[in-house]
Amino acid sequence: MNIKNSHKENSSEENSAPLQVSGAPAQFDLFQPLETYTPRRESVQAQLRHVDDVLTITDNDRWGNTFKFSPKQPATWSPEEQAQYQQETAEDIDSLELKLERLKIKMLTYYLEGTYPYSPGLSYEEGNKTIGGQFCDLTAKLFYQETPITETQRKKLLQETNKRIPREFALPHSSHLSKEDAEILYELAQKMHYGSPPDKTEKQRLEVLMIKILEIEKGILEIKNQGELFPQQGEAFWMDQKMREYANKYRILLKEFATYEESQSWFSPTYGGSGKGQRGKRQQSEPFRSDYQRVVMPERDTLERKLHKLIFGGDESREAKSVLFDGGINALHGILMLLDKENSRRQQKSEIFKTSDIYFEVDQRIEQHFKDQNLKPVVFNPEDTAGLIERIKKEMPTAVFLNPMSNMYDMKMTGINEILEALADPKGWKPSKKSAYDEEKIYIIIDNSTLGRCANWRNFNFRKLPRFVRVISFESLIKFAQDGLELAPAGLATAIGEYADSDLKNNRRQGGFHLPENSIRKLELTIQEDTLERKMKRHSRNTAYLAESLAQDRAQKTGKSLISEIILPHLDSHPQHELAKKETSGAGGIFNIGLDFNFLKSYKEKQFYGKQENEFYEQEATAHEFRENSKKIAGAFLNLVLYFAKEVGLEINKGTSYGFQITRMAVYDRNIEGESNYNFQEIPYLRIAPGTETIKEMKLIAEILKRTNDIFSQALGEKSILSLSESILKRETDRELRLGNASTTKKRLRTWTQAAL
Repeated sequence: MNIKNSHKENSSEENSAPLQVSGAPAQFDLFQPLETYTPRRESVQAQLRHVDDVLTITDNDRWGNTFKFSPKQPATWSPEEQAQYQQETAEDIDSLELKLERLKIKMLTYYLEGTYPYSPGLSYEEGNKTIGGQFCDLTAKLFYQETPITETQRKKLLQETNKRIPREFALPHSSHLSKEDAEILYELAQKMHYGSPPDKTEKQRLEVLMIKILEIEKGILEIKNQGELFPQQGEAFWMDQKMREYANKYRILLKEFATYEESQSWFSPTYGGSGKGQRGKRQQSEPFRSDYQRVVMPERDTLERKLHKLIFGGDESREAKSVLFDGGINALHGILMLLDKENSRRQQKSEIFKTSDIYFEVDQRIEQHFKDQNLKPVVFNPEDTAGLIERIKKEMPTAVFLNPMSNMYDMKMTGINEILEALADPKGWKPSKKSAYDEEKIYIIIDNSTLGRCANWRNFNFRKLPRFVRVISFESLIKFAQDGLELAPAGLATAIGEYADSDLKNNRRQGGFHLPENSIRKLELTIQEDTLERKMKRHSRNTAYLAESLAQDRAQKTGKSLISEIILPHLDSHPQHELAKKETSGAGGIFNIGLDFNFLKSYKEKQFYGKQENEFYEQEATAHEFRENSKKIAGAFLNLVLYFAKEVGLEINKGTSYGFQITRMAVYDRNIEGESNYNFQEIPYLRIAPGTETIKEMKLIAEILKRTNDIFSQALGEKSILSLSESILKRETDRELRLGNASTTKKRLRTWTQAAL
């Protein structure tokens, strides 16, 4: 690719025009009249009808019986839902363009380094009159101004930027430019003015990456150029597929560019030399202390401050600071090392408190860590906040481990705000305890991974707490923070209390819990305030939408139902829904579906021997039989959900984690010891982790789950649920799992969307 670059200032008219596809509209109207999208609305309705097609699963090889399912009234796709879908899709396109634009600016920072070199000997005023100096001055003012950038400033910034960069890489959207963009453009201006030009090999490597950005931008413009937002292109879901493809290409680009950035740096850069020095791009070491980046890396420190603001909220202060670790569990390890140090100061070892709903992996680490010290943590019911508060004030434990919202089956909430308010009250404390800094401390440890930015305890006024009470939170950054891209394992610990972060930083160094440089580069490129806020709102909306839809469907059922309950604290049916309103600002990103297996204790299955149908009554099921049959049914339920999704062009992934762009589902086990209706140890249930898809995808997922429950519930009523499950599980290809009339299935799969149009 031949990219022309001049050290002379180009005219605005010559160089500010964005890349265009022939015939593409200059501006993309996100909200055209709804009637424009009637064909697309009918196409979605066809998807819903297809889910409702008559189901026939044939197992002639073994039983020779046929299970037939007659669907209820098909779901409808309203004009209001279509309008919402239209808006959300436009927002997704706009968001991807914004992220591509920012990635392009960061690449140009390397590519255009030294384009308008600084002239030594010029005064400050004279330097500001040069092409490079003017750009530095403009971007610096916008970056450091306290007020948001105005529309006039945006347009001027876009114009001045496009004057100085190759036409091929011009920035197309002034509306995208914000304070965050002014920061990276300021860095671009500094590199253009004060940096050294890259050699030919480096420029070629960067050109390869930037061409890939141009290809994605061109594809997005082609989508916009269709005349309507959702066109027919032979396949009804052409645009959906393309957007998934472009999002994945963007993820790959992030990884490639992070590797390029790392290749330009040194693990142990110098802080000076007789020549240029081995400092590396965008890195510097701290003089006379350490060359090693695992100890001192300025980019990591900048990233920590940014993450503190975005994840915890607010700027860092003396009372609250965040420390970046190479994973959520290693952040916990750093905290446990801090507690060991605190316990060593005490004349006798103090107790450790924890609630019973701690995440299982965290719980295992806590138990094992204190077992080695002959300490057994005291377990509390998370709902018994009054009892926990009383014990804390009387017994002065070293640490209290809490979870704002459990990801276990019942998803219990802990009233953390209530606990903090009570600890701030001077009444009830141990009489000899005084709020002196050198006294023994109590650490409130909060695992915030399940809620992230939705947790309201982050807004508590921590200055109200006595000085001997310290709050430390930790969370995995691979869940919600990385735009659903899962680029690098990372964790964040936030210490609240005077100098509370210093021990965590020492523990990170001593334990070797530093984040690798490549991971830091990926997080630098990914963590963006506006995209993170939008992502969390979409996760919460989708979680609430799916849970409410399924709960309403379950409440309307009068006959047998395999789904027994929907568990989400924000539902009115949850015993802590009022507490959830106080403790959270959103539904989060997971909910659970309970399955009723009580019938399996003495279940009778309809059987076929030759042409004769027989029924036989099982004896009381053994624990092994109960376990195997419940696993079989739950696994088949999930498999059928995935099959339906695949047939209607919807992506759902099996997986146990959450916080990704695409919805994940998994079969989990819950402990049922002590429950009166079961005599066994555990039974399966479904965990749903909604992604950030549009309302259309959520509607389809909801309808697929409802229909799958209808199918299994009907099979239960007809005493054929086990044979149905076996039929689903044994099928290895889509051809073998037949939906509807076997002879017409393939033809219908090719034509159902076109017929709707």
